[in-house]
Amino acid sequence: MKLYKVLFILIFISFETSWSQQVNSNDGCANIHNDYMKGIRLFNYTDVSNCYKSIPFDGSVANQTIQTINELFNGFYSFLDIAREPPPNGFNFSSINITSELNRLLNNNTYGSLFQFMTNVRNVTTQLKDAHAKFVTSCFTTFAFFSNFTLYSVVGTNGTQIIKVRNDTIDPSNNNCEVILIDGVQAFNVIYEFARDSVFISKDIGVRFNLALDIVDAENSFSYRMNLPPTLNITYRLNCSNNIKDVNRDWIAMSLPEILNQFNDSKSFYKNRCNITTTNQTMISLYQREFHETKNFLHVKRDNSILDITQEYKGDHDNWQPINVTVIGVVPDFISFFIKDDFGVIKIFSEQITFNDSVAINTIKGFENLANSGVKKIVLDLSNNFGGSVAVSAFINLILFPNNTNPFFDYDLRITDSIRFALENGILFNINETAFSSTKTKFQNINDFMGNNSYIRGNVTGRYSNKFVPDILSLLTNFIAQYLRIPIPWTSKDIIILTNGVCGSACALIARHAVENNNVSTVAVGGIVNSTNLSYTSFPGGFYIDSSTIFKLNSLNNTLIPKPFPLNAYITIPFTEVYSRKQPDKLLEFLYSPANFTIFYDEQSIRDQSILWSKAASYIRKT
Repeated sequence: MKLYKVLFILIFISFETSWSQQVNSNDGCANIHNDYMKGIRLFNYTDVSNCYKSIPFDGSVANQTIQTINELFNGFYSFLDIAREPPPNGFNFSSINITSELNRLLNNNTYGSLFQFMTNVRNVTTQLKDAHAKFVTSCFTTFAFFSNFTLYSVVGTNGTQIIKVRNDTIDPSNNNCEVILIDGVQAFNVIYEFARDSVFISKDIGVRFNLALDIVDAENSFSYRMNLPPTLNITYRLNCSNNIKDVNRDWIAMSLPEILNQFNDSKSFYKNRCNITTTNQTMISLYQREFHETKNFLHVKRDNSILDITQEYKGDHDNWQPINVTVIGVVPDFISFFIKDDFGVIKIFSEQITFNDSVAINTIKGFENLANSGVKKIVLDLSNNFGGSVAVSAFINLILFPNNTNPFFDYDLRITDSIRFALENGILFNINETAFSSTKTKFQNINDFMGNNSYIRGNVTGRYSNKFVPDILSLLTNFIAQYLRIPIPWTSKDIIILTNGVCGSACALIARHAVENNNVSTVAVGGIVNSTNLSYTSFPGGFYIDSSTIFKLNSLNNTLIPKPFPLNAYITIPFTEVYSRKQPDKLLEFLYSPANFTIFYDEQSIRDQSILWSKAASYIRKT
């Protein structure tokens, strides 16, 4: 038996002993179960808080958690060293020695619960402002939280930024009222500080500000959260046509039946939600489903102090309610084509799709139908797009810009013994499906791929692989040549990109290719007034892997692979870097790239995305 398995058994025994001594009659987990058995699907904040905090702090669990995360960061994290450098001009985040900061958490002996410790771990990893680096525990993401109250931001006539009510699902008469204070503090300052400290999706504070006000992403939203809010409720002071009033909104908690059926009290909650009883892949799948499906509960009312569901929420949380447009084509969950007035719109929702021949052919047909409509200008809307497949981004790049036959950026890896071991065992990617970025010839073997390159990042000299690109160019170009029957009529000057800055990963590669390689202009919406121009992309860091995949190599008895987490948890780690084409010594992840133009939401455009399309179209050919 492996030593770490023996240690885990000892940890579990000590956990059971200390935990059983602390459970009292106020069992929040049991209260939740009892409500669930009565048919209630929305739960009390205090019960969830007590349930989470019923698990006592255990030093052995804490130490092993930090050891595992640090070994993963040291072995696989591509930006481990450069994260120590001060942020480039235009960005707002703090440099961090991530492993030192995580070790510092172990010096605190005052943790009252495991929840408090794991929350601090998450808060430290959040400081990286890297959407690809995310720590999640099964225990403490059991519930999602909603306040029935969403917000947006406009710029007033005097140039100041104003927070307003976007959707009060309990009292819609509050919609569009100005929010003066949140819990006694100026509303703008509250949202700004939340974006600065808690949102991790971007290194640009303006992008994080946009995401804080939205509820498209529960891990980064002020109003809809996957992490336990710090207080039971929020008090908003509103100005509704010069009528000043206070509105209090409690946090409500939601979860999935598959999760709620796993426990009936604190003991079973720990055993089935926190203990390693399922594979991490099952946990990740459930977490992702909970992340998306709890949005179905977001339209609720309070009836005799009992929360209940009234209807499926069909709100405007992703700004997706275009009005007075003609639909030209739709490929579900991926891309849609529209005509608005005298211009066309290509809206890409995500590149995280099953990319097969049918999807590719229907996408080409959408481009053809839009071209045949005769529109001369195109708005490429990449707002709220969290990315997906690099192959999909390259496919779009080749269709839109057929004269630029290199749709890829250069990649490399920070070379460690762990990286080499993982590559040799095929869990990162197959190097036979990559090629030298300069010559496009295949690598002969792993040593050919590894190369002998040294760079200084964060005052640390590290070894890095040869630069490479995916070797799928001929496959994509041949497919497009076979099915695209007409030439795409638009040049770079006919296209403008619209984004709220939340265009990450593969989406960022579409936008960056359009801008860096084809001189397409960009319009960013939202952000912070009187600040630097909003970035048009976020987190273009390349490929990432989750810890559960890395842990599969433990069976090979190699010390290069960390021990699994002692509780049900996972972390995602980006392991590649992506280089700018215009500034080839710069990493896209740390390259501030502001949009050419900035517009702000108003009371109409926050609810109708097509208004933003028209504003963006007015900037075409203005640069």
